[in-house]
Amino acid sequence: MCEKLDPEEVKGIMRQIFGDITRVVAGYDAFIEKYIGDAVMALFGVPKAHEDDPVRALEAAREIHQLVVACSPRLQERIGHKLSMKTGIYTGLVVTGEIDLYRGTHGVAGGPLNRASRLCGLAQPGEILVGRDTYCRAREHFSFQDLGGYKIKGVAESVQVYKVISSRPQVGMMLMADVQEDSFVGRELELIQLKEMFNRVYERQEGGIVFITGNAGVGKSRLLAEVKRRFSTTEMRWLQGRSLSYGQLISYWPFMEIIRRFAGITAEDHELAAWDKLLHHIYELFHDETAEILPYLASLMTLAVPGEYQQRVEFLDGEAMGRQIMRAMWRFFERLVQRQPLILVFEDLHWTDRSSLELLEHLSPLVKDYPLFICLLSRPEIEGPQMGLRHHFAAEYAHQYHEMMLSPLSPSESVDLMGSLLQCEKLPRQVRELIYEKAAGNPLFIEEVVQSLKEMGAVVQEGKSCRWDFLPQFDELMISGTIRGLITARIDRLHDEVKQVLKIAAVIGRNFFYRVLQAIDEADPALDASLERLQQIDLIREKRQIPELEYMFKHDLTQEAAYESILIQRRVELHRKVGEIIEVLFHDRLEEFYGLLSYHYSRGEEWEKAQYYLFKAADQAGKIAADSEALDHYKKALTVYEQVYGRENSGGFGSFGSLQKGFDRL
Repeated sequence: MCEKLDPEEVKGIMRQIFGDITRVVAGYDAFIEKYIGDAVMALFGVPKAHEDDPVRALEAAREIHQLVVACSPRLQERIGHKLSMKTGIYTGLVVTGEIDLYRGTHGVAGGPLNRASRLCGLAQPGEILVGRDTYCRAREHFSFQDLGGYKIKGVAESVQVYKVISSRPQVGMMLMADVQEDSFVGRELELIQLKEMFNRVYERQEGGIVFITGNAGVGKSRLLAEVKRRFSTTEMRWLQGRSLSYGQLISYWPFMEIIRRFAGITAEDHELAAWDKLLHHIYELFHDETAEILPYLASLMTLAVPGEYQQRVEFLDGEAMGRQIMRAMWRFFERLVQRQPLILVFEDLHWTDRSSLELLEHLSPLVKDYPLFICLLSRPEIEGPQMGLRHHFAAEYAHQYHEMMLSPLSPSESVDLMGSLLQCEKLPRQVRELIYEKAAGNPLFIEEVVQSLKEMGAVVQEGKSCRWDFLPQFDELMISGTIRGLITARIDRLHDEVKQVLKIAAVIGRNFFYRVLQAIDEADPALDASLERLQQIDLIREKRQIPELEYMFKHDLTQEAAYESILIQRRVELHRKVGEIIEVLFHDRLEEFYGLLSYHYSRGEEWEKAQYYLFKAADQAGKIAADSEALDHYKKALTVYEQVYGRENSGGFGSFGSLQKGFDRL
């Protein structure tokens, strides 16, 4: 382009393209780190993490590719070739420095940046290449081609590369055809209640509303999938709209999804094909009244309204268009439900835009007169516009409105799910306890931990049974990207002071004393309010008050995610400080804390103190015949000894003789 056009014109074209790219990236709540020549480096998850950042990055990349292709024809003849983009995306942990809004940088460093750049270099014009973690996090949303492993400069191991082929239709779990009966565990009471509600719709032609809440991964969508599987009938129509985490910027997004499914419009349909499908299905419903409905539904879906229908919408301002959309949607759903009972499902309501919530409230009176059942699925947010909708439904539809809160699975139900996923009739006790400790009854977390066990080779499938090659240690399991994204996004939504308290608590441990946290966080006058907030949103809970006020993380995985979000050097400082505070606060009963002190001083790189308390813990365990624990402490003491004095220097430190005696006793 530089060879064919005047430099000033090239600069103007690039400024326009970069401006469009910046708007696209900002629309996904992401950040442009820098422009390098004709390249752009964008960060997703900085400064705020979202659980679907890899999906956002891919959506943004596809949108950017489309806008570059769209501006290519007007330049192609002048520059002699098409304009195109190529993109590399890699997901991983990076370190950010001070945010400089004036310069527009975050001072980001980390291996994923190099790998994303190398993937971009591998891509052909028009291609989007991603790494394995991005692929795993986005494969439900996009189709990929596996290109195999590539050697990348600066990376020792081979990097698995995938090419984006197309987007997948988001059908939601409840509409999937491959739901397996044996993967559903528990929830029998909820199943009975929902089946009774659906029976009233089907048999008595009565409407209703149910609001199902529960934390991410607890099984809200899976519950509805099971109800649909057990209550399958062609006499009832199911339509579903799922909000996106970035959908709050798009008016009526879940309703757009519902209309797409009704009309059979797919992500690959161009605008004219989408119009033709919508026209066909609306005409089949309304015949001569089509012109009163179709232009407004098409406008809601941001489709261009052609021909004779265009005059219906061309002179409407925003307020008038809103009224017409409300009216058309009322008539649309009224006509559908007059033909057959209708189940409307709205997933992830906590992300829904305000226009959709207003439209949902507008349509809700239909449940009083027709066999319309509205299922609303949401996380248990205690703030936000959806709370107003819940209060409205409870007040206006007392006899038709129900609320259902899904709790984690019980220990026995968790074991049943583990066995189903692993296809093992009898699980080793250590494995059962490890998985439950990690996942705390959350079905999605259980599935991810089980998958981690498979990937690390601990369990091998053999037909319809399994074989355990080894029993893993608790700390060997890694948090999957899916869970990490869910938890990190939730933590990032907290106010700064609440987030800080959670991170410090994560350093103290899964269980943490109030007095220890208070001593570290003594400068924060709002500590009690922060702890109360963390309990309200179900991240921590009060474990006991006597003899010492103690809290615990509800999920071990939450503690790990919060802990790993802290810079390594800051962790070292905090561990050292926790050890010092425990020594002061509990000086009169320090023997209870030998193991904990050795842990914090080891992580705090205070090696001599770590070794001292490891010896104390080992001797203490040996006195009560806890030989395996004592041996473990002595082994750790040896590791710490080597940190201090080196593997070769065994004779110059008196404690080494004590260590040897400890081994001899065992």
